[in-house]
Amino acid sequence: MLSLAEASLVYAKRGLELMALCLSRRVSSRAILVVVGVVAAILLALALILPPVGAPVYCYSLERALRSPATIGYLALMNQGLTEVPPEIQQLPNLHHLILSDNRITHLPKWLTQNPRILFLDLALNQIHIFPPELTEMRNLRELDLNYNAIESLPPRIGDLKALEVFRLDSNRITFLPRDIGRLTSLQVLTLNRNPLKAVPPEIGELPNLRILAIGRAQLSDVPGEIGELKRLESLSLVNNRLSDVPEEISQLANLKELWLEGNRLSAETQQRVRGLLPHTVIHFGEQAGAP
Repeated sequence: MLSLAEASLVYAKRGLELMALCLSRRVSSRAILVVVGVVAAILLALALILPPVGAPVYCYSLERALRSPATIGYLALMNQGLTEVPPEIQQLPNLHHLILSDNRITHLPKWLTQNPRILFLDLALNQIHIFPPELTEMRNLRELDLNYNAIESLPPRIGDLKALEVFRLDSNRITFLPRDIGRLTSLQVLTLNRNPLKAVPPEIGELPNLRILAIGRAQLSDVPGEIGELKRLESLSLVNNRLSDVPEEISQLANLKELWLEGNRLSAETQQRVRGLLPHTVIHFGEQAGAP
């Protein structure tokens, strides 16, 4: 069966042949216009369907990717039972987005972390127990997804990922963050939901570009005042923690649009004070607010 792109090419070719036949037999101008219109429509459809010449291709099969390795920019190998990163990926010279989620990978090869072209790496839903220290060598990496693994801590050199903009660590076993987290100065999104995190280091306030911070369903009993230094923060989620108060410095978050505080231990008085500190922010306390 022909693919949509292949079928469009066949019909475009037939349309051009028909137009040439019309011209050779002096068919009426109205008929020629109809044929020209049909061919134009097919060519327009082709332009929308096919990627531009030289554009990186998105591929879901390593076997297919290896047929034209130089064209592959995006490779997604989800849920394929992989226990290691396939070494054949090294044959894709222009790869910059690599998705390996929902496999059984436990470690990363050196050749992968030494690839300067990789900008996006998705390793969610694998079996990684120790944060691969080699990952800190990926200085051009912009997005890293490690959701749903079993990572217990981050390495001290995590701050070497200077280009990192999105860092997802939901549903791991992280109990603390290293002070080096403050060196991720390009970071815009940080999610740490569903980790047994007991504290947030004051260096969290050294992330000048952070827009989204989510630390829900953790074990936080307080939040450092340095959180007020996150001048670009737009969304803050602290749901289902053990907070009985929030720092006054939270009032400095002038760009904060939404704050989630459901499932904490905030009294009605504290809730009212928080509303006063952030009069222009949408605050969610929820039905569980104030529960022991």
